[in-house]
Amino acid sequence: MKIYFSPAFFILLLHLLSSHVSAQQEPYIQYLDHPWVDSVLSILSREEKIAQSVWVLVGPDDGLIENMEVARSIKDLGLGGLIFTTSPNEQMQELANYCRSYSTIPLAIATEGRWEGQYPNMISLAAIASDSVRYLAGSNLAAGIRKKGVDLIIAESMDDALAAGLSDNFIQVLDPKWVHSARICEIDKYMDLPTS
Repeated sequence: MKIYFSPAFFILLLHLLSSHVSAQQEPYIQYLDHPWVDSVLSILSREEKIAQSVWVLVGPDDGLIENMEVARSIKDLGLGGLIFTTSPNEQMQELANYCRSYSTIPLAIATEGRWEGQYPNMISLAAIASDSVRYLAGSNLAAGIRKKGVDLIIAESMDDALAAGLSDNFIQVLDPKWVHSARICEIDKYMDLPTS
């Protein structure tokens, strides 16, 4: 079982401390000081807060024993999320639901999934002059990913999505409680860091 520390928490903290809110607020701003988050964090111990930043990498080749070990780790340690190495299929969605049943705090589901579907790649979409076409493509892609139960897309770099103007469209469709982490992708173009 591979365990990864999510850099999203630390990058988000850095971003929040170093950025200034512009006159036009971003859509995720309303979730930064959400009372639900504060109520959950107030009841967690230091160890449980740290465990929330640990996400487990799972893939289609993992066997039943590995998957049971992941579920046990989520139950015993309170790990924060799962990262699928491929786009979730039915079996992996069942694993996510099974692990969510063991988690006392909502479990984040992420994928390392790359560009999928009937649309051209992001760079090709960036060449399209029509904002409405790019918006429609981003909205449809995000809706398809959301139907698979994915909260976040983790990629080595989201520069292509930013170039295509798709990042805001992903944010509008994905689950609001993970929206701040999805927005972190914009930091990568300046820091060249892996993001989640």
